[in-house]
Amino acid sequence: MSFLLEKNFSVEKKNFTGSKKDNNWRIVGLFLFCLLLLSILGLRLWYLQVYKFSHYKERSEENRLRIIPITPNRGLIFDRNGKVLIDNRTSYSVLIYPVKITDDLRKKVNLLSEKLDLKPEVVIQKLKYAGPNSPYPIDIKHDIDQNTISYLLENRLSLPALTIEHSISRVHPEKKLASHILGYTGEITYDELRDLKDKEYKVGNTIGKTGIERSFEDSLRGIEGGHYIEVDSIGRKKRTLKTEPPTQGNNLHLTIDMGLQKRVEELLEGKKSAAVVMDVNTGEILAMASKPDFDPNIFYSRISSKQWAEIQKLDNPFLNRSISAYAPGSIFKVITSAGALQMNILDQYTSFYSRGYFYIGKYRFGDWNPYGFGYVNIDKALAYSIDTVYYELSLKMGIDKMKFYANMFGAGVKTGVDLPGESKGIMPNEAWKMKYWKMPWFPGDSANTSIGQGFVHMSPLQAAVMTAAIANGGKILKPRILKSINSKTEDDKPEILRRVKVSAKNMEIVKHGMRSAVTYGTASALKRLTVTSAAKTGSAEDPPNKKTHGWVVSFAPFENPKYTVVVLMQNGGHGGDVAAPIARDIYKYLYKDLK
Repeated sequence: MSFLLEKNFSVEKKNFTGSKKDNNWRIVGLFLFCLLLLSILGLRLWYLQVYKFSHYKERSEENRLRIIPITPNRGLIFDRNGKVLIDNRTSYSVLIYPVKITDDLRKKVNLLSEKLDLKPEVVIQKLKYAGPNSPYPIDIKHDIDQNTISYLLENRLSLPALTIEHSISRVHPEKKLASHILGYTGEITYDELRDLKDKEYKVGNTIGKTGIERSFEDSLRGIEGGHYIEVDSIGRKKRTLKTEPPTQGNNLHLTIDMGLQKRVEELLEGKKSAAVVMDVNTGEILAMASKPDFDPNIFYSRISSKQWAEIQKLDNPFLNRSISAYAPGSIFKVITSAGALQMNILDQYTSFYSRGYFYIGKYRFGDWNPYGFGYVNIDKALAYSIDTVYYELSLKMGIDKMKFYANMFGAGVKTGVDLPGESKGIMPNEAWKMKYWKMPWFPGDSANTSIGQGFVHMSPLQAAVMTAAIANGGKILKPRILKSINSKTEDDKPEILRRVKVSAKNMEIVKHGMRSAVTYGTASALKRLTVTSAAKTGSAEDPPNKKTHGWVVSFAPFENPKYTVVVLMQNGGHGGDVAAPIARDIYKYLYKDLK
């Protein structure tokens, strides 16, 4: 019995010893598990509070801080006499803070968009582009009216991410006046944001789109200021931390004379047309008009469907015809004349027989006067605009020489005017025709080019630079519209791009031929002015429309040139009939000619 008890006790003792060992392992395992959890927790705390300190501090600041932008006053634009061409006015904009966007607010985007007359996807795209961490508000609607302001203020508590802030909108007091020169502003696009990423533009900002507004955006825009405010968890303002005032943009003074610009536009009203008035000694543009035109104010408020329909009825009202290229017709003959004289192909005494037509091989090239003019010299050729004389000269000059002198005078070369969108025009040659037409150059092409037909194209501004060079003794001036920045006075020293390689004697022969065009030739509409003038008319065929562009280039006074006036009547008829009378009336305004 005792043996059995001792045996059983040994077994129980053995079992007890094994159970204690297992428990020890369990305790160790539990300890290690707890140590692992504490290590993970510690590492997580270190990651959040040390490694990611800067990140989460920034996020915290974004939730606590907001920046309310203060829009700078955009620089004003004045004419040469200090008259306001573009002004500013106070307006209000709706802004959204991306950092406070919630799912609840996103559900209200449709309602908000409907009230603001915006597509919901437009608002959502702006928010996505800015990113959810941006402390800057996104301008989603400019220039809201009082009814919209009242509605948003009434619902402000349910839309904590919204704010209504003071902003600046542009206004053109003279409406359509000089609209192609001045241009307009609009909301920056995503492509522009990408291209200008180094210039601190933000979604919803305004930027110059066309004209002077675009060319001098950097000078006009100013520097944005801001209120740095602290807000609570639901977006209510607690206090203002600091305010950085904005810096106003620079004011621009242009070379344009408002009174002259008005008169030129009145003369062109109702016609597809363009005109340029330029100082032949400085390159300053005193007037530049293009019709039809538009009122830039329509871009600063909601455009009604009726307004847009009326605009659509017009023929390219946003096209600045003054810097767009057209077939120049016979105004190009001044270049052909100057080049031929300089090449010693002719002089003022060289005689040509005008019979009304000219043969090149088997092809007959007619003159505008089918009966001809008999024996003529270069003076009469310019005065009467005799085509056959220039057909003959073209064969002796060749297209390469014609191109040489044409480029020298500015045909096929940008003038460099301080406006966007200037056309280079076309001054063709053999290589050009082969590249674009896959055809060889023919003598007939040279004949057409010599009278400003065929492939050659020039803009009215290029024609003004060309005419100024004839008037001022061969200086190709860079035309300019900006006179000064933040000042009404500035050095008027002209920028001479190059000098025409035509002698003073030969230039005088061309000038005298243009004077003869006024005294007894095709530009006789300018004859009865109190000021003496010189001119060359042009009538260029426009094959697509089977109509004629009417041109005149001119300068005055003849003895001491001051102004050049160029007029283009697109598809308007013959230059002497439709363009020259308008140039005459522009000179009447310039010289206060009341006759």
